[in-house]
Amino acid sequence: MNKHEAEELAQRYLDSRSSHELVVLPDNTIEKPYGWIIDYEWKEYLEGKTKHPYLGSCVLVEKTGNIIRFPTNIPYYEAIRRYEAGEPLVPPRKTKAG
Repeated sequence: MNKHEAEELAQRYLDSRSSHELVVLPDNTIEKPYGWIIDYEWKEYLEGKTKHPYLGSCVLVEKTGNIIRFPTNIPYYEAIRRYEAGEPLVPPRKTKAG
């Protein structure tokens, strides 16, 4: 798999999982030894139809073709750090004892 194929796979993934039209931003793709981190945005934002961007929007396409959607509640660089460290992207919820 190459960068272009990974971006196409990410676009198909996003198309199948959102009620909004999302667009992959190829200029922002980050290549890593294990795959590609692909940024995307709402089409409406890119066309100036809304003032609010889609924040925290990245997916990881592993070289195997597996896709991991990064959580939006942490910065993408923290998601990358956690992924590379083998940590959960979303920590388990803390429960109250008792």
